[in-house]
Amino acid sequence: MTVLGSTGEVAATSATTNRRADIQGLRALAVGMVVAYHSGLPFPGGFVGVDVFFVISGYVITAMIGREFAERGRFDFRRFYRRRFQRLTPALAVMVGFVVLASVVLLSPLGPQQTAQKTGLGSLVLVANVVIAKTTGGYFDAPAAANPLLTTWSLSVEEQFYLVFPIVLLAGWLLASRFPRLGPARWMTVGAVGTLSLVLALVGAGHVLSTTPWLLGYYSPLTRAWEFAAGAILALLISTRRRPSGPMATVLGLAGLMALAVTIWSIDGTTPFPGLWTLVPVAATVALLAAGLTPSNIVSRVLALRPFTIVGDVSYSWYLWHWPFIVFAIVVWPGDPTVPVIAALVAAVPAIGSYRWVEQPIRSLRPPRPVMRNVALVVVPVLVITAASLVLSERVLRTEYATGRAGHAWPGAVGWSNLSELDRTFPPCNSPGVSFVVADATSTSRCHLPDPAAGVEVVVVGDSHGQHLLPGLRQVFPHTNILYQPIDTVLSARLPDSAVALRLALREPSVRTVIVNSYWFNHVWSGPDLTAALRELVSAGKSVFLTDDVPDFPFNAARCKYDTPLLGRRCSESAVDFAARHRQYLGRLRTAAAVPGVRVVPTARYFCHGTRCSMNRGRKNLFRDDNHLNFRGSRYLVSRLARDNPDVVAAVTGSDR
Repeated sequence: MTVLGSTGEVAATSATTNRRADIQGLRALAVGMVVAYHSGLPFPGGFVGVDVFFVISGYVITAMIGREFAERGRFDFRRFYRRRFQRLTPALAVMVGFVVLASVVLLSPLGPQQTAQKTGLGSLVLVANVVIAKTTGGYFDAPAAANPLLTTWSLSVEEQFYLVFPIVLLAGWLLASRFPRLGPARWMTVGAVGTLSLVLALVGAGHVLSTTPWLLGYYSPLTRAWEFAAGAILALLISTRRRPSGPMATVLGLAGLMALAVTIWSIDGTTPFPGLWTLVPVAATVALLAAGLTPSNIVSRVLALRPFTIVGDVSYSWYLWHWPFIVFAIVVWPGDPTVPVIAALVAAVPAIGSYRWVEQPIRSLRPPRPVMRNVALVVVPVLVITAASLVLSERVLRTEYATGRAGHAWPGAVGWSNLSELDRTFPPCNSPGVSFVVADATSTSRCHLPDPAAGVEVVVVGDSHGQHLLPGLRQVFPHTNILYQPIDTVLSARLPDSAVALRLALREPSVRTVIVNSYWFNHVWSGPDLTAALRELVSAGKSVFLTDDVPDFPFNAARCKYDTPLLGRRCSESAVDFAARHRQYLGRLRTAAAVPGVRVVPTARYFCHGTRCSMNRGRKNLFRDDNHLNFRGSRYLVSRLARDNPDVVAAVTGSDR
């Protein structure tokens, strides 16, 4: 299918953007930022390298379409889509095939395998971003770090852009041709789409429409389209007659580099993204692209140096391969901070091989018939292997491991399978027959009320590390009315979820004890805020206890539960390693809790003996993943806490009143 069109300023623009070495250097910079971030190096905002890629893609694709208009006076949709498929999919398919096969050997079949396989299928049909949003959640959430195909989300977003963008761009050009007075329509159509996308990104960053989180979230093409549009508008607006002067190009280049540096060290995973901060790397990339229109400037000359262009040439393949290597290396050698760095560097070997023997040969194929035949020879087998692996994992391996038939398995549930019991034993507090007891309870509160008439007696406050205490509390104190109120970070009257928890504990006269526990090591929290909240509780006559949490491990609990032939069983880590992490928050926690009537109760010690911290006792596994207790572990912890702390027992049962 072809569309006739006119040429014009696009021709001049596109001529200046063909085969620019500085753009390859900019790609090298972008992939370096992402790889450094994923390797655990001190570049907390390195993930914005993906945003740099998005802007480059918008710029280059617009210029490429402009060249076709200039040379042929028309645009061939079939040729465009075939070339995009030819450029991106074969290398992706080879990587996916490797990851799927490696996942069967290295990842647990109780979720991680299936996640990788589903993501692989999603990436091959251009919807990996949707699959990832539905399976592993947010980009910065813990489950996402275990998905070896996590980075394919951006490839799906880019491919979705390629499907839609030419239509938007051509609509503007045809409108301008039909109505000459609307000349600016050539870029205003793209600008309108980009503006709408930016508004959606800002809305999503503010969680205004939380009912559709993925469509307004990190992985959504709706919140990313404006980044492509920024590059596209630059390609449409700038022509050979309006290149920046040499000094201006230097200023633009230096400003772009400085803005990227600021972004890399000023934002992190807690920054609402995409959002206002995303404007900085996008603007920086636009500035660097504009500077390159006058290639004599110092910044563009540096980016065009051979070392940068070599990395830029293999940037796509390195982006594909580095993250799976990091994930698998951490599975095999957990706990060593040098492993991700080494794995990312080693991944350059298959990346170069993919570029040399997959990308380049298939990219150079002409005409369409051998192209599609050779691409199909690469992609179709991987689709079949991935689908077959998913069926094997779902139908056979998951069942074999879950029942313990696949090799020797120690008792103690892993994964999230035992949360159904939590739903049954601790139902939401606003369920029928319960909500009248707790006026301030939210839909996420959970209650154990053997005697509803007595009201809530104990309130547990915390994140999921507070929640995993509930099974043990229910077993050790079966006759006590207990409510769990979740909070995102730490107890503070200034935070909405914490304010609900405080109000609930203060307004319910029946509440006599408050227990606070969170994943302290994983949170950035304010000691003064916590101290103020604790003082308020004590002033209201509540007994308050904080626990110092449990150890976290650099490997998953499935590694401990199952004796796997390749990796073997691993249940413990060095007590010295955990103690170093423990010290990072314990001193702050004790300082914040230095309020008369508040006590920090040690609990981490129950899992550390001698030189090792372990997630099992004897042949019984106590953790469901790397940092959460399963039901068995919860009961173990609370029973020992009750044995060693009679004041806690007295406060919980009310015998101290």
